[in-house]
Amino acid sequence: MKKYLLSVSMILAIILSPGLEIFASGWPADPAGTDISVILKEVFPAFEPSGVVYISARDSMVVVSDEGEVAELTKTGLVKASWDLGSAYDLEDVAVGLAGNLVYLAEENTSRSYAFNLDTGALTGWYVDFSAYITEVGGSNGIEGLTFVPDGVHAHGVTSFGGLFYAGWQEDGDIYVFDADPGVAGAGIFKEEIHMTSGYTDLSALYYSPVTNKVYAGYDGLNILESRTPDGTFIDSFNWPGTNQEGITLTSTAGVLSAVTAEDSGLVMTYNNFLDPALEDGLLEDGLLVAYTIEYPNGLDDDGDGIIDEMNTVAENGLHPVYGSHDPAVNSDITSVTGSLTGAVTVTFVDGSKYFYQPFLSGEVIVSVYPGTAYLKVKKVGGSKLWLNGLTGLPL
Repeated sequence: MKKYLLSVSMILAIILSPGLEIFASGWPADPAGTDISVILKEVFPAFEPSGVVYISARDSMVVVSDEGEVAELTKTGLVKASWDLGSAYDLEDVAVGLAGNLVYLAEENTSRSYAFNLDTGALTGWYVDFSAYITEVGGSNGIEGLTFVPDGVHAHGVTSFGGLFYAGWQEDGDIYVFDADPGVAGAGIFKEEIHMTSGYTDLSALYYSPVTNKVYAGYDGLNILESRTPDGTFIDSFNWPGTNQEGITLTSTAGVLSAVTAEDSGLVMTYNNFLDPALEDGLLEDGLLVAYTIEYPNGLDDDGDGIIDEMNTVAENGLHPVYGSHDPAVNSDITSVTGSLTGAVTVTFVDGSKYFYQPFLSGEVIVSVYPGTAYLKVKKVGGSKLWLNGLTGLPL
C-alpha cells in the first residue's frame, strides 16, 4: 500500500510517546542505490513492488506486487520467470522457508500466506491463515510483512514445519509469530506478539537474514529500518533510503552483502556493501554461516524404501542421486546445515531431502557452510575441527 504522508496518529505518537526511537543510525550500505526493475517493467509495465526475498539456494530474488504479479529475478534484475495470479491477490510480501523452490505470499485481503511453487509456477493449495490476529483495517492496513525464522534460531523449540512465520501488521506495527501445520492448510498457531517500538504503526516489510541472524522490520512512513534479534529484542534503527518502501532483503555475492528494497512507487533498489555485523551469538563463526545445534530424532529412512525424501545416509542410500556428483566449489544445492549433540551433521538440500553424516563418533558439534560453496566446517565443541564436502560427506 502506498504511503506518502505520515498519518495524524503517527505524528501525535512521535510527539507524545516517550522513548520513541526517532533518531536513527546512518544507512549501513552505499548511499546511492541502483534500480534493477527496468526489465521487470517490460514484463509488467504497471508492476508495484510490495515485497522481495532473496533465495540463496537459487541465487535469485522473488518480488511480488499489489496486483497479484510474481517474478523471479537475478540479482542484476534479469527476469528468470514471471506469473500473474490476478488482481484479486493483493500481495504485500514474500518469504522463503526451508525448501528453496517454495515461497510464501502474504495476501492482504484474506490475511493469509499462500505457498507458491517456483518450479511449477502455481499455488500449491496450502496456506496459513493469520486472520484471527491480523485483519485489514479501513480496507488497507492489514498484513504488510512476512518472513520465516527456522528452528534453532527462535525461542519456541522444534516445530513440525521447521520454523515459524513472522507476520507484520501495518495497523499496530507489531510482529505476530505463528506455527503452521505443514500437511494441512488452515489457521496458524499463534505463539507470541512481538511489541515493536511505541508509535511505529506503519510496518511495511519484514525479513530474517540467516547471515546476520537478525530480523529487519521496515517502516516506510518514517523511512526507518529496525534490526532485532529473532526473539524481538531491539538492536538498531537505520535511516532507510527511498520512498514507499514495502520490502527488504539481503543478497550475497562472494561473501559481500547488498540490501534490496522493493518500493511501491515502482522501483527495486539495490544498495551494495551492506555492513550490519552479525550477532555475536548468531550464525557466524570465523566469517562462516553456522547453524544452531539441534538434536534430531532417530529417523534414517525409517520405512526402508530408500526414497530420498527422509533422513538418509550414504551407507544406506549411496550418494545423493542428484547433488552427489555436483561441484562443491559452487554450491546451489545445500539450503541448511545442522550439528547435533552426538557428533553428527545433517545437510538439507534444495529439494527438501536430508543427508546424515557422522564425522565424529560423539560429542556436540556445530557446522558451517563456507559462503558460495558446499564446503562444511565441522567443529567439535571444546575440541578439533575438520572440513567436509557437504554433497558427499567425505573429508577434504
